[in-house]
Amino acid sequence: MGKRIIDQRGDPIMLKLLKESFDEDLSGVLKKLPEREAIVIKEYFGLGQDRKTLDEIGAELNLSREVVRAIREKALRHIKHRGSELRQYLGEEFPV
Repeated sequence: MGKRIIDQRGDPIMLKLLKESFDEDLSGVLKKLPEREAIVIKEYFGLGQDRKTLDEIGAELNLSREVVRAIREKALRHIKHRGSELRQYLGEEFPV
């Protein structure tokens, strides 16, 4: 079952369905990450909350900004290599 929709501009219902599907798939990918990595990604990118800076996340987790940055980078690598569920949402202009 392909979920990719090439041109969603004309159909708000399809956009809503696509967003719901993406949110569900993203949630599944984030659940595969270690807890700290998932927290950093959610807070840094503002998933379900306001975006936070590396400094703000570090203060919350009692970590330095650089440690948070390293956790973020490690999590993004995990998502890139294990997040095949999300590839279907990328267009051809974004080869993975």
